[in-house]
Amino acid sequence: MRSFGAPPATIDYADIWRQSARHTVRDVGRDRKSFGEHPPSISAVGTLAGGGRFSLAWHYLPDFPAYRETVRVVHGAGAVELVFPSPYLLHAPTELTVTTLDGDAERRVVRRSATEAFETQLEAFHAMVREGTEPRSGLPAGRADILDCQRILAAFAGRTGAVMGGEVGKLVGELTR
Repeated sequence: MRSFGAPPATIDYADIWRQSARHTVRDVGRDRKSFGEHPPSISAVGTLAGGGRFSLAWHYLPDFPAYRETVRVVHGAGAVELVFPSPYLLHAPTELTVTTLDGDAERRVVRRSATEAFETQLEAFHAMVREGTEPRSGLPAGRADILDCQRILAAFAGRTGAVMGGEVGKLVGELTR
């Protein structure tokens, strides 16, 4: 959201849950070590610094065959949607769809990039490590993203009474004052 120039101003609601499917085929493997027996899914809603609202959902679905990441911005005159395919699919295009009003009809312009987004990320990481190239997001931006994630956890803890320590625990204390 920060990339769109509208970071979260508030986290009004957050939920975190663990649910595995009874038809699970794939083992969660190394994710189990970091996130408990079954990694969580997370959702959050709130307001943006620019005045709009956001809804964020991340679902841990290890058996879902069509993984993708979708970023959609809906505004008064239309929508912009960016869909990143699974990074494990070769030559799967990233798709940008711009939807606007055209008289009384919907107008959609779809652009597909043959350049793989995940590969581009890896190349940028390689250039940063090997050549000292500055990352597109520096330490302050990374810290802001971490703080947003901590605020989501604090909103969940404040709503459910879950005990959180460290920086998140301090945020929960601020929310309950």
